Amino acid sequence: MTKHPNIRQENNKAADWISSINWDQIYTPTLRISLHLILWAFLTLNYYLAYSRFDPNPAIVFSLVFKDLFTVITSFYFIAYYIFPKALFKGKLLTTFLWMAVVYFWWLIVTYLTIKYISTHFTMSTRMTLYAHSVLDGGIKSIFLPKKIVYTLIDATYIFMPPLSIKLIKSIFSLSTRSIALERDNLNLEINFLKSQINPHFLFNSLNNIYTLSIKSDQRASTLILHLSDLIRYTLYESEAEKVLLSRELSFLEDFIELERVRYGNNVTINFRIEGEVEDQPIVPLVLFPFIENAFKHGADASIGPAWVSIFLKIEEKTLLFEVANSVGKGVVKSEFNGVGINNVKKRLQLHYANNYKLNIEPAESQYKITLLINI
Repeated sequence: MTKHPNIRQENNKAADWISSINWDQIYTPTLRISLHLILWAFLTLNYYLAYSRFDPNPAIVFSLVFKDLFTVITSFYFIAYYIFPKALFKGKLLTTFLWMAVVYFWWLIVTYLTIKYISTHFTMSTRMTLYAHSVLDGGIKSIFLPKKIVYTLIDATYIFMPPLSIKLIKSIFSLSTRSIALERDNLNLEINFLKSQINPHFLFNSLNNIYTLSIKSDQRASTLILHLSDLIRYTLYESEAEKVLLSRELSFLEDFIELERVRYGNNVTINFRIEGEVEDQPIVPLVLFPFIENAFKHGADASIGPAWVSIFLKIEEKTLLFEVANSVGKGVVKSEFNGVGINNVKKRLQLHYANNYKLNIEPAESQYKITLLINI
């Protein structure tokens, strides 16, 4: 379903406002360090108040506070700057779980050694003695037993959750902001891209060709009118969808190619082949068109004498292979082939297909060829 223009404009305004905020300028290294120091100071006070209820001995309290601060700080930075970006945010849930288990057992071992040190060197209160027995009974191997894991997991959750929750919320907000900015850029790019598809020069030539044929009472005139109207209808209306059927996209390309056949006549040999099942395959609209337009614009138009354009599309399972090659006239600068249209389509491919496509451009003396692979 196509979004209403007003809704689209409101979304653009919100996206523009959020993405226009310079978060790097606000969240400076100095502010980041200050906030981290405030967090650790707050947790130190929280741990001190909690352990003071366990035992009045300041040495025992500070030993326990140091133990928690040491394990939480080291674990926090490892989780926040390695596990979250490298595993969790990439959807590697098993890897995330395994690393979190490693961190948890790291905390258990440090806890066990600290309690053992305290029980050896200090006289403990009754409450602290009970806690020490629950940790030390059975030796260090016992901390890996399921019964103790369930018991100590509550403590670990209480200690680790505050800083990690803050980091997780901040990371999610950053990812959401980046996503909104990406959506804004995508919308702006889509609008500009669609507006530039049928340039006035092409329309003028097509209408002029149709007019010439109609004067000669050539029956092809009515067919070309249908091709042109279908091409304009698809570009202005149908192509606003996020994805269209590949078969419909190919119909649009065939309309364009047929108009170009009449325009160039026998001066350009055009070969367009399709292989595979294209009926039910989805594709981003107008993502293939710039390569074909480029082949005619910088290949056929720039050639003196006979020229050729070869277009091949193949669907094999869920992979689309698209090849466009064209002759190159003498004196044509290869950089001309990488104009605004090609740069835009590269951005669109990256936005819509990310790591699921591969584009190879091969400029040569006598021909220019692009090969595009998309996992659709």
